[in-house]
Amino acid sequence: MKKTKRQLSLKDIQRVSLDILKDVHAFCISNGINYSLAYGTMLGAVRHKGFIPWDDDIDIIMPRPDYERFKKSFKSSKGNVLVTEDESYIAFSRVCDTQRTMTGKSLWPWSKKELGLWIDIFPLDAVENDKQMFHDKIQRLESLSTKQIKARNAKVCPSMSFGVIQNLKQLVKNVIYLNLDIKKINNTIIDEATRTHWDDSSECSQLVCGTSIKEFYSKSLFSKTVLMPFEDSEFCVAEGWDTFLKSNYGDYMKLPPEEDREQHTSFVKFYWK
Repeated sequence: MKKTKRQLSLKDIQRVSLDILKDVHAFCISNGINYSLAYGTMLGAVRHKGFIPWDDDIDIIMPRPDYERFKKSFKSSKGNVLVTEDESYIAFSRVCDTQRTMTGKSLWPWSKKELGLWIDIFPLDAVENDKQMFHDKIQRLESLSTKQIKARNAKVCPSMSFGVIQNLKQLVKNVIYLNLDIKKINNTIIDEATRTHWDDSSECSQLVCGTSIKEFYSKSLFSKTVLMPFEDSEFCVAEGWDTFLKSNYGDYMKLPPEEDREQHTSFVKFYWK
């Protein structure tokens, strides 16, 4: 008799994600690697002292030099697996729990490693001090990102949860992107993001995912971190957290309307092994 897969609930996702974060935090502290909670995870720490109640993912950021050191040296004490740009379809890294959780393989046909529930790790890259040059860079990256997303979607295997007509429509819609080389697009995104050396500018930005002209920061915001409560632990948050949150969310202490309280990984289901 075939075993029925048990899907992780929101609370399950938050609990396993927190375990991965604790593992990453311990490694970074032991090895002098600078990281910070970011985006909704940072906002959760500040506003809720833990997860935003409806949030289902964890994001952290690292200055590019720390990010590269992390990629080369990360060893999990809990059996978690690092999946880098070279092993996946994205221009950043993830640490995955593959011992307890899994995703549907058909959703990631191009990934070289088995994926389980993950946390995202984004690099911060130096950018030109000139804002017009920064805006031009953002436009180039947005164009590349659009190609990357369409190429990824075109290669997703047909889903049994879709009807035949819906799958055929998706195939026709994406057929022109089937031959795009995702790896080549990823490399181009990384080349563009790292064009300015970290030591050659006083400004930085997160450039490899969801790039925005709002994210034009002084590197000094991230040079030091403080420990901030998050659920049952404490994690590193950039000293410039207020500026970061205002840039991304405006009045960040105000709760969004209920219709805007979206889960970020709603496109993928996670299951217990």
